[in-house]
Amino acid sequence: MGALQRVTGILKVLGLCAVGTAGAYGVKRLLRPCTLTITFDICIATESRTALKNSITPEVLIKQRASGLQQELAKLFPALRALSIAYDASGRARVAIKAYTPLLQVISHKPQDNTKGYCIASNGKLVPSVLFKPEALAGLPALYVVSYGVLDACIGSIEKELLPLLSTSIVASLFNNYTVTWHSKNKLTLVSYTHPKVTIIADCSALKTKKLGYAERIYKSMQKEGAITVDIRLGDFIVCAHLKGGGI
Repeated sequence: MGALQRVTGILKVLGLCAVGTAGAYGVKRLLRPCTLTITFDICIATESRTALKNSITPEVLIKQRASGLQQELAKLFPALRALSIAYDASGRARVAIKAYTPLLQVISHKPQDNTKGYCIASNGKLVPSVLFKPEALAGLPALYVVSYGVLDACIGSIEKELLPLLSTSIVASLFNNYTVTWHSKNKLTLVSYTHPKVTIIADCSALKTKKLGYAERIYKSMQKEGAITVDIRLGDFIVCAHLKGGGI
């Protein structure tokens, strides 16, 4: 009798295992999306949408979780902010793709360099402008670049030296008040919109201090004709010059 009970118990366990395996297979089939809907942030360019769509298939959704898929898609679309996947009862998958928005255009003084455009996104990263629709870039403030060599080499320096300083608040205050031109990490020129005869000369480290505010107070108090330059790169000193002939 004891042996019969043991055999019966073993058969029950095997039966449960079989049901569990079949159930897992059934769940996997249920989660296999029969249709796929993808929505995009309005700023994402048509070409970028096509590339992302081609990389998101029902088979991919089964193999990867949203976090893993987002990491893969970020290589294709570096302005990717978030990706979410939701399933309804029929197994239909709904994918939503969110993007960081462009904040600044990067414009070279060499027109031929601007065929390969860049912009600074709201995550502080430098990304190709072609990722976004033209209307998303229209009217954005610009960082002008005087590139004496290859623009891509200059872009690398901007990424390393300037981008870590550009929080959204700094971008708003700096680029809404000045025309900013990058010459090198040791020289940026800022021309005031309200005082166009004033040019502030700064470096990346000076932008982290309050010296820009001090420079504004100084040049507003200098009510003279001609051009004024205010150099805030020299440690604790601010050097002002009144140039009757204009220029830096």
